[in-house]
Amino acid sequence: MADNSPEMNARRLAAWNAWKEVCWVHGLGKSRGDNLPVVGTAEEETLLADMIGNAFRRQLNPYMPQLEAIVGRDYFSNIDYAQEFDAALCEYEHVDRYVKGCHGDKTKLRKKKAWKNIVWHEVTQSKDPPLKVILGRLLSARSGVIRDLVTEWIFANFSCDEKKAKDGKRVIVFGRSWDAEIERRGEKASNDGESEGYDPNEINVMEKISPQSTKATGDGDLGSGDSSSQDTELIDVPASWKDELGKAFSSRLCCLMLAHINGVKLYADKEILEALGISKATAAGDIGKNKKGELNAAQKALSLLNPELRDWILCDDAGTRFFRKWIEDQCRLENAGQLILSRIEEMSKNEQ
Repeated sequence: MADNSPEMNARRLAAWNAWKEVCWVHGLGKSRGDNLPVVGTAEEETLLADMIGNAFRRQLNPYMPQLEAIVGRDYFSNIDYAQEFDAALCEYEHVDRYVKGCHGDKTKLRKKKAWKNIVWHEVTQSKDPPLKVILGRLLSARSGVIRDLVTEWIFANFSCDEKKAKDGKRVIVFGRSWDAEIERRGEKASNDGESEGYDPNEINVMEKISPQSTKATGDGDLGSGDSSSQDTELIDVPASWKDELGKAFSSRLCCLMLAHINGVKLYADKEILEALGISKATAAGDIGKNKKGELNAAQKALSLLNPELRDWILCDDAGTRFFRKWIEDQCRLENAGQLILSRIEEMSKNEQ
């Protein structure tokens, strides 16, 4: 029987209030870096993880026969439901969702919503106890946002169709082809395929230094011991330029950039998050193509450089190769960067 004593409910409310500040269940009771105070406790982390896990599994139950037939029962025993909840909610707040029509046109299914702000605003407006409002809006089986989060989690991880039943409810059908475009974490572009907040004619530094870009120009991967890496070592770069780069691009920003251009999902890697001292929500926002994300930070840092250095990086292949190698070298000096480089190496081996 659930413990609904006043003492337990007070603990639950305190845990949710701490979560609102940290935006990351597994960040409760842990150092956040940047001289930020520790928020919450390990006990509150466990308490929320259990509550979220129960709510998540409750929403999955109707689909479990089909899901277990696809991946097996053991698959679900290894899921960190609190982590999936945090990541899905962050995505829900930052990413639009569309479906493609039969002629390729898109229909927006939902708008982005800042759920945490909405819920805690309702707490101040409602006569109901704060915990009742929070649980109702977030975890309620009937009206909580957990319903949509789990539905979209299924779409992000399994092949299925979404249809509307006669009563208007959304129905998930497994084992069929589907054309719903689920915008994956950190991979959302704006409506016209351009990064928000930038001149469309401006060269984007993140796209310029991406592995796909260097491969397309025949430069190959950097830092892999190939000839292009050796050529980069021979480039004579003024010390003043290196000093400029060091002032404009922090080691943390270098780590975020390197992870993004190589497809490392920071929000799903607890070890790297702890090394960076950031939350899942921060990481998910940083790798998204939005005004608060790392693309904007990288472009802003680039704007601080003198025009000659900036043009060399953006318009000269040698400058582009040097810059990407310089970013990798900065990452090698940080524990988080070393972890990211190891993830990139693992991904490369898996692709072979």
